[in-house]
Amino acid sequence: MSDYHVPKRRLPVQLTLVGGSRVHVQLFLSARASGHGGEERLEDLLNGPHDFLPAQEVGSGETLLINRAALVVARVTHGEVTDPPEEVGAGAEHAVQVHLLDGSVLAGRICYARPESSARLSDFLNEPAPFLELQTSEGTVFVSKRHVARITEEAR
Repeated sequence: MSDYHVPKRRLPVQLTLVGGSRVHVQLFLSARASGHGGEERLEDLLNGPHDFLPAQEVGSGETLLINRAALVVARVTHGEVTDPPEEVGAGAEHAVQVHLLDGSVLAGRICYARPESSARLSDFLNEPAPFLELQTSEGTVFVSKRHVARITEEAR
């Protein structure tokens, strides 16, 4: 193996881009994460520093470079199980509807753990990470905050 080769694993994902087009791709995740122990997760890649994400289109095998700013929603299609939030304080779970700028609505749960002093949903949403994780009835969805018009909490 070359000293320059970085082991990657492929993750099938359905991406929704600005304008509503959808593409089924495999994204490439590192065997080691830079910010925590273990493998790189989809949220690490989406919230990372790179503007363009290399991908391979499912079916054609065509190599794509996806502009992260054009990415609205990333849906995990197979096998990716997200880790529970690290215990750093009070755990929270909010049933929400995420209203996107294009008029579509996603329903699901936002789960996180934060120190008691900043455990409100608005505190979590105002963190600098550009994508938020939403647990839906169909699985894990990552939503670009820049394409969110509003989020409403469902009544308990």
